[in-house]
Amino acid sequence: MVDLEAPRGARPSAAQRRHLRRLTALLAPAFARALPGNRILPLRLAVLPGRAGASARPDGTALLLAPGQLRALYQPVAELEGRRVIGYEAEIAGPADGPWERPARVFAAAQNPSEGAELDLARLRAALGAWRAGCGRLFLGVRPESVRRAGFLAGVAGLLREHGLGAADLVLEVSLVGAQVQAVRRALSASAPGGAPAGFVLAVDRFGAGAASAQALIELRPAYVKLDPVLVRGVDRDFGRRTYIESLCYYTRRAGTRLIAVGVATPGELTALRQLGVAYGQGELLGPAAPLPA
Repeated sequence: MVDLEAPRGARPSAAQRRHLRRLTALLAPAFARALPGNRILPLRLAVLPGRAGASARPDGTALLLAPGQLRALYQPVAELEGRRVIGYEAEIAGPADGPWERPARVFAAAQNPSEGAELDLARLRAALGAWRAGCGRLFLGVRPESVRRAGFLAGVAGLLREHGLGAADLVLEVSLVGAQVQAVRRALSASAPGGAPAGFVLAVDRFGAGAASAQALIELRPAYVKLDPVLVRGVDRDFGRRTYIESLCYYTRRAGTRLIAVGVATPGELTALRQLGVAYGQGELLGPAAPLPA
């Protein structure tokens, strides 16, 4: 018996059943040769009940894409010297007191790249719903797979136009490793006629903790690099963190990239980051995620 589970516990579709029958017809001769003398029974498709103790998981994408399900909170991105706000990162959450209340769970709800791109566009739509002029740049984390998907950047541009904004008003934050760097670079280059960049502003997210590679910084030349909170935490008490961030400050200044320290939580961290040359920050000390100020 071969046990194949349909996504999210759904019943196999007619097309899936046809493919399974074809697969069985192809495999049956091989089984007969490998198991001489054994009887190979014809395929019988059965929808089995869930395993004991397994809990049903709601279809996150279908729920979250329904009208009115997503809500946006905005965390300020500010200068460390003077604390002037230059923009806000939108954190997109689902309904309060439910399974999708946390933005991280909403981000991870999609089951495949197609759903991920659709969900990222819905998250952007929610972020733009309360956005207004004079708030600086809007930062939003998206999947690198979404950026690479055909039609995604055009969809982003369309949503921005609906709200009277251009590509330069939005910062797309992506965490990148390995081959994703070149794929995202090609997608951005192909987003305008003639292969020229279409004005999309890029930030490499979670830099320095393994989720983002130096290759992304060197080859993409992003407008922003966001330091992972792991590097920021306790930077005022750790020589290794200070040395690493100081060297990164030197490179980004020469490359024209702006460095944002994420997760700034204490006055000691803020002072150390300023002394090292980090210009921008984000974290509870600089302002929590909340509705846009009046």
